Amino acid sequence: MTIAVVTSFKRDLVTVMEDIIDLMISPGFSSNYSTALKLDRKLRALKPVPMAIRPDSASNFSHELRVFMRTIWYYSTLLTLHRPYFAFAATKDTSGAPSGGKFAPSVNARYEPQNLASAHY
Repeated sequence: MTIAVVTSFKRDLVTVMEDIIDLMISPGFSSNYSTALKLDRKLRALKPVPMAIRPDSASNFSHELRVFMRTIWYYSTLLTLHRPYFAFAATKDTSGAPSGGKFAPSVNARYEPQNLASAHY
């Protein structure tokens, strides 16, 4: 991954973070799920793709740390976006199965980082 790609990822991630903050502080935030889903699509389009890890490389730890931090920023932003909708699905959705209801993207977003961590460790 080149420096330009990483810089572009960080710049685009910050732009989406700003849009999420604007949504969260706007009146009627919790009822604006369609906007949250649009931001979700923008965020998922930015998903960082780590370089192949070279076990014999002396700079392997430094590289892994940078990849880890970009992944943390990405998933923290995703969870921040979906937190109120996940909570709504878990506590107030009357469909009986929030994972298959209107808020399924938010429920899935909550478990996605855990699945990623389980796959790597």
